[in-house]
Formats: sequence, C-alpha cells, structure tokens
Amino acid sequence: MVNNTLARGKVIITVVGYFSGTSFHFARSASRSIGSALSGHSKTLVVRGVPQGAKLLIEVKTAMAPKTSSNRLVKMSVAPRTAAERVSAAKRSVAHLASRTLASWIAAVVYPKVTIPGGTPGASNTGVPRGTRLTVHRGDIHVTRAGATINALDIRGRIFVEASNVTIQNSIVRGPSTAMMNGGLISNLKGYSGLRVINTEIAASAYPTYANGIMGFNFSLTRVNIHNVVDAVDITGNNVHIVSSWLHNNLHYAKDPTRNGTPSHDDSIQIQKGIGISITNNAINGAHNAALMVTQDAGSVGTLSLAGNLFDNGACTVNIAQKSYGPLKGVSVANNRFQRHMTVANCAVIAPATSVPQMVNNVWADTGATVQPSKG
Repeated sequence: MVNNTLARGKVIITVVGYFSGTSFHFARSASRSIGSALSGHSKTLVVRGVPQGAKLLIEVKTAMAPKTSSNRLVKMSVAPRTAAERVSAAKRSVAHLASRTLASWIAAVVYPKVTIPGGTPGASNTGVPRGTRLTVHRGDIHVTRAGATINALDIRGRIFVEASNVTIQNSIVRGPSTAMMNGGLISNLKGYSGLRVINTEIAASAYPTYANGIMGFNFSLTRVNIHNVVDAVDITGNNVHIVSSWLHNNLHYAKDPTRNGTPSHDDSIQIQKGIGISITNNAINGAHNAALMVTQDAGSVGTLSLAGNLFDNGACTVNIAQKSYGPLKGVSVANNRFQRHMTVANCAVIAPATSVPQMVNNVWADTGATVQPSKG
C-alpha cells in the first residue's frame, strides 16, 4: 500500500527485486511491478513470484510541481501478498531539477542479517573442492555450444565464452605459460547470458603477466578463488553477481608496460558500466588501487548492492567515480566489515557528494564502529 501525502504530484514505485536469505534476486523487467499513487490516494501493488519470507527492495520516485512541496514526505508500507513479514520505510533525498523538485530514494529496503555460510571465504571454502581429480587441458578453450559445462579441468590457457548458459566448475584456469599483455583468463566480453563460474580457481601461472581474472558481463561467480592477476573482476555490462568468493593478492607493478611505465592500477573489482550488480558475502583484499572501483568509463552504473563482505586494502577501499555519466542511482552498501589497511587512512568508501551510496550497518572490523563515507 502506497500513500502519497504530498499536496500535489505523483509517486512512481518500482520493484527492483527481493532478498532471499543472503542472496538478492533482481526482478525481470517484464515482471517488474510499476505503479503510481496520486495525491491523497493509495494504491496497492500486486507483487508476484516472491518466495515466502522474502523481503523486497523497492525504488520510489516522486516529482513535485512546486518547490514549496520539497519538505513533504512520502510514506510507504509494503505488504507483499506472499511475503511473511510487513516492512515499512520513509526516506527522502531532495534535489532540485529546473523548476521542479525531484525526490528520489530507495524505500522499504530491509537487509537480512548477513551470515556467510561456511565462514569467511578463503583457501578452505573457495576454489576447487578438496579431493577433486583434475585433467590437464593445454591451450585455450572456445566454448561455442549453449549449455556446455567445463568440469574438473586444469586449464593451461584461457576460456572464451561464445555461447549462452555455460557453466565452469571445479576447475583451475591458469592462462598461458607466457605473459599476457591484456585480457582476462575467462572472457565473456560479448555478454553471453547465463555464464556461471562455481568452485573454481582463476590465477595466472606466468610471471610477469598483465592479465585480469574474468572480464565481461552476464555472469555469476560462486565460491571462486581469484588471485595473481591485475584486476580480479572487470565488469563491462549488466547482470553480474559475485557470492562467497575470495578475491586477493593482486599483481602490481611499479612500472607497468600496459600503463606507459606508470604503476599498475589494480582493482579487485572494476565496474566500467552496468546495472543489476550484486557483490555478497565475499572476502576482497590485496589490491593497490581499490577493492571495488566504479569508473563509469563506458556507461552508467546503477542498482549496485554490496552486502555482507569483508573488505580491505586499496587507496580508498570502495571508490566511486561518476565522470561524464553523472550520479549513480540505486547503490547500497550494507552489513559490510572493513579492515584498515588502505593507503588513505580510514577511507573505506569514497564517492562524489552526488553519488554517495546508501550506507547501512557497515562497521570497522577491529572496533565495530560505524563506517562513514568520504566525499571526494
């Protein structure tokens, strides 16, 4: 039920997705419920396909004609038909746009208490399961068959994904024995849908090498161990989910030939563009530039969730830049722990004033004190 208490205007409500346990599922655009409520009225949205007990993430936007309305507050409560729990929220963030005022915020965000199954990701619970027998494959693999599974291989080359619904599991991807000057050990730069990487180790065997771990979009990583690469994950589009994985020990060069002899710009996760990105219950450390770097080099970034992670290192650990694509929308940072081994003292999260993410229950790992974002 949505109740607009504004004197004028309308409210637009979008169901972004739902939480189930420690996972977040984005609503498909075709099934996303959108509604509006005129002033003084209410409207009920019917939300389908939400499991019992799930909690919704809902985006609310309201446009108000007169600036004098800017201090009014929209109140909203959500009672999904199939959900077991009623949630409510009333939040606002007012910005002026020409002669109108636009208030936009994420409302009714209910974050579950995050627990990491099996403990913090590390050597014992990521990568190839103990006891798995691996078969050595020498050379690159081009996956051209939809639905193909790569299982229990020790790959002395790269993987190029060239079909949808590919699964890579219980394997090690080492890359070539000679130095790579660019690219990823796993490449999905064309964004074939449904790529899953599970219980796999991604680590360059050559040294020096300037390779990244995995590059592209439309993929998920689950219990993956990525190390000995420059950027562990390079995201270039929509729909990426990283869960219960260990990203650590990046390669760094004081004189990187791919950067004209300047130091490496290594990140654990770099996001060039994309929406529908979730990073949940991971251990992420070992990068010199940032554990998570949003660049918006190639397009807009939004609907980005960082939840339940253990972060460390970087200059500032989470670094958000908006560049020419403008402010980021729908970025939430919740229930994360930050260690203090960043170069800039106590700089856990830095973002422009217009792109500061929603911060909920983020703490310093050593003291439990609340983490405050820096603006820059």
